[in-house]
Amino acid sequence: MTKYNSLKQLLLIFTGVIFLLIIHSFNCIQIIKADDNVDYEHALATAPKGLNWNNDAFVIADFQAAAETRLRRPVIVPSNNMFNSSMTNNAQITQSTNPDPNTKGTSVIKMTNGKYQTGAVWSHMGSDNYFDIQHPQKASMWLYFGPSTSSTGFVGDGMAFVLQNDKNKENSIALSADGIPVNGQALGVWGADWDHENQNFPDRLAKTAIQKSWALEFDTFVNRYKPSTGVLVKVFLLI
Repeated sequence: MTKYNSLKQLLLIFTGVIFLLIIHSFNCIQIIKADDNVDYEHALATAPKGLNWNNDAFVIADFQAAAETRLRRPVIVPSNNMFNSSMTNNAQITQSTNPDPNTKGTSVIKMTNGKYQTGAVWSHMGSDNYFDIQHPQKASMWLYFGPSTSSTGFVGDGMAFVLQNDKNKENSIALSADGIPVNGQALGVWGADWDHENQNFPDRLAKTAIQKSWALEFDTFVNRYKPSTGVLVKVFLLI
């Protein structure tokens, strides 16, 4: 079962040109106290210089549309479902507030800044924002996961940088068998770890992940759950 943990803010700034093969995403879930917005404001005010872009360069994924495309049917999540909040994509394109003139115009992708949130942002293919892997590419970025200490001693679950060719395209997100976005330790990319009946069937579990994908994860939280019985761990490259 995915564990939720305490996190301040998750921010990303591009400091180099970044074009992806299809689209890219950064996913996370976090818990935050109301007064922790002070840290969020501090992060924006101290962000380093990065690129400036308009919202047309990226797409905020539509999780509802992703679920209906994957399952080929309408998806209605009960309001009392503990994963209901995951259906909302909390990502947002915003701007740095750093007073340094050299950082003026720096754009920031805010992934989450609230309780039990998930965010996914993808490059906009229609705006020619993609990676041509036939040529050498270089990208650099600044990722902010919150302060080094928090009220519980943990930061967030993390983020994932993804190259993919999933049928959901700019709406892609890992989805459980019920069409619920997979958050927490799966980082919105890997299979639904709460689908226990699929854990003994790797092919079923793999189908809940983002398909035809490659991911680099930035995992900042140690999941210390230890089952009473042995667990067989398998690693998959989704192609």
